[in-house]
Order: sequence, then C-alpha cells, then structure tokens
Amino acid sequence: MAQPRADGPAGDARRRADLIARGRWEEADRLAERVGADAVDLAGLVYVPGGEALAPGTAAHPVGGSRLEGRERALKALLLANRGVDRAVAVESALAVLESPARLDVVCFWTSVMVLTFADELEHAQAACDRVEESPEWTGTAACRDTVGLLRARIHTMSGRTEEAIDLLLVLLSSGGLGRLTGLAVAWAVSLLADRGEVAAANDLLEGNGFTGSMDGAPDRAELLAARGGLHLSGGNFERGLDDFLACGRELDARAVSNSAVIAWRTGAALCAAAIERRDLAFALANEDAARAATWATPRRLAVALHVLAVARRAPRSVDLLKEAVALLDGLSCPELYRAGHDLAVLLGEQGELAEARSVLESARQVAERGGNAFWAKRLETAVRQLGVSDAVPLTRQELAAAKLARAGYSNKQIAEKQMVTPRMVELHLSSVYRKLGLSGRLDLALTMTLGD
Repeated sequence: MAQPRADGPAGDARRRADLIARGRWEEADRLAERVGADAVDLAGLVYVPGGEALAPGTAAHPVGGSRLEGRERALKALLLANRGVDRAVAVESALAVLESPARLDVVCFWTSVMVLTFADELEHAQAACDRVEESPEWTGTAACRDTVGLLRARIHTMSGRTEEAIDLLLVLLSSGGLGRLTGLAVAWAVSLLADRGEVAAANDLLEGNGFTGSMDGAPDRAELLAARGGLHLSGGNFERGLDDFLACGRELDARAVSNSAVIAWRTGAALCAAAIERRDLAFALANEDAARAATWATPRRLAVALHVLAVARRAPRSVDLLKEAVALLDGLSCPELYRAGHDLAVLLGEQGELAEARSVLESARQVAERGGNAFWAKRLETAVRQLGVSDAVPLTRQELAAAKLARAGYSNKQIAEKQMVTPRMVELHLSSVYRKLGLSGRLDLALTMTLGD
C-alpha cells in the first residue's frame, strides 16, 4: 500500500499531469500504479469515460482486501488500454477483476467492463453485466442499475444494435437520475443519432442538456467534444468538426490516452480534414491512427484505420485498403462494416465494377438486417438501387459547383452568396446531387467526391 502524501490525491493528480505534459508517460503510469488503488477518486488520476461519476458517493460496495486487489488489477488494465499496448494482458486483468468479489465495487466493475469494450471483447462484457445484475447489491441500487444500463448501451452500439442502444440511452436520460453520468449518456446518444442522420435531434439533445461552447469543466468533456465533432461531420460542418475532434485529442493527450479504441478522435479529424481538402493533415492523422491500431490490434480498429487511410490517400490503392477493411470486419455486425462496405462500393462503382459493388452492398445490407440495424439496412438497400444511376444522369454545371462548395464546408447561405442565387435554389441543387449520386447528405457527398476526384 502506498504511503499517504501530504497533499493527498490532488497532489498525485497534479504530479501525474505534470509528467504527462513533459512526455514522461511511463513515469506517469508508474505513479498511478503506486497510488491509484488507494485513490478515493481513481478517475481524477487515470482517464476512463464516465470516471468522474465514480467519485465518492456513487455507492461503491466495499469488499475488504479483494477490493484493493481488484482496483490494482482494474487500474493495470486501464493504463494498458489507454496506452493501447498489451491488449491480451489488459483483457486478462479485467476478466480477473470480474471473476472476483471486487466486481461488486462500482469502480472496479465499470473500469473492467470498459476495458473489455475497448478490446472488442463484447461477449465477456455482456456476460459481466448479466452476472452482476444477479446480485442484490446491484438490483437494489439505482446508481448501479444505471451503470449497467449505460454499459449495455455501449455494447449494443458496438454490436450494431443501434436502435436498442438509442432507446436505452434515451430512457436513462429521461429518468433524470444519471447525475454526473448525464454527459456521457448524452455524448453516446448524440453520436448514434448523428450517425443515423438525425442531426437536428442530436443537436437538440446536446444543447437541451446545456452542452454548448467549449464545455470546459463538463464531466466527460472528451466524449462530448467527440460527439459534437461527429455531429458536425454528419451535418457537413467540417471545419467545426475538425476543431472539436482536435480539442478532444488534446484533452486525451493531457490524460495519457493514445488508444483510438477509447475515443476515435483521429478518425473523425481525418475525415473532416479530407473533406475540406487539408490532405496533409488528413494523411498524418490517418497514418498515426493506423500505427496505433496496429499496436492494439483489434480487427475493428485496424479496419477503421484502413478505411480512413483510404479516404485520406485518395489513390488507386484506396480500393485495396477498403477491401482489406471489409475482410477484417467479416463476421461482425457493426456500423464500421456498413460504412466500409458502402464506401468500397462507391469506389468500385466509379471504376465501373458495378457487379462487385452491388455484391458488397448487398452483403453489408444483409448483415445490417440480421443485426437489427434498420437505418443502415435501408441506406444500403437504397445504395444498391442507386448504383450506376449517376453515370446515366450527370450533374449540371450549377449542381457540380454547389456540390464542390458544400464539400468544402460552406453552408447553404454561404453557397448562395457565392453563386448569387437564393438559399432555396442551393437546397434544390444539393438535393438533386444527393439523388443522382445516391447519397444521404453532406457527409456522403464529401467522402464520395473526395475519393472520386
């Protein structure tokens, strides 16, 4: 057991932050290992989504010496996951906690299950939630039930069960009892709504809960910044999306988190940068993401990194990268597969490989349908029908000009001013572009034109 310090946990947190700022991450981790198991506020020392809500008063269940041992193991797993190294050891440590009495400690349980989701061990994560709910200590405590509910929502999301995840998150938020976990629930719900194209609903949820501006001091600020970045990305506000994703990255760097499996901020930033033609930045972010993914080595993260690298490169090899991404995701029912399949089909279609493109789309659609993801099943079905339509119906000069400005991140009002037409005319031009190209909105437009230029 570490000896108490005169300035207590706050001093430990400051020392760790100072080491991180000076690039001495390994020393920072060793400090966390020395004092972390005894820390009352573990999240003040080491980053974990939702961790700020696990401070004193969140009904952790003390279980004697096993609690201390459990926190040591959970902390070890979390430090490895945040750095994106030794995935097998991180998973082993997390599972050991969840097989011990320490699983009844909220901090140990939450941290260990989060590590399992970072590592794509979703069956183990689901089993842990099922098991802990059999304990009276959990079923009788609202805070603990909400904790499991949030974790189940994350598991649903990663399993491609988007509708179930959104419904669960909205129910939890409507209960009004999440307290400091509200920001995390809002962030996860906003990300899902934005991914489904429900930009207005996502924005209302974010602003309705008071998450606006820089959000300094908000619990789970990194998750909220990433969610808002994704909202801007889906809405075509690529400059603002890039700003939010980069701010998220700075927040995580200050907490010694480099693993994109924790929050995929580099992915979003690279897509935004590519959409506004900042190719060097997009390529640098995509390359770093690929290097980090290779170290953590889950198929999902590797596939996402290859997908983003294909977008950033905009080269003939992009097709090969996307094919590799789709192959890595084979057998998984997840939004990452649907996106990669969709974008691969777009490139194949542009190259005249319509039969192969149709096969890729149909395979992804069937997986989405089996997984219960109605949004992506419908979107992919529409893409199958639209395949090849753009060859028969070319864009007009006005449509192409409006599309290029939209891709660069200009709003409809700004495009109207540049083209000296009404915003309504711009809206009509862009709607025609989306219909002719078989796209769902500005994000698809940006990625398709970026890849196809």
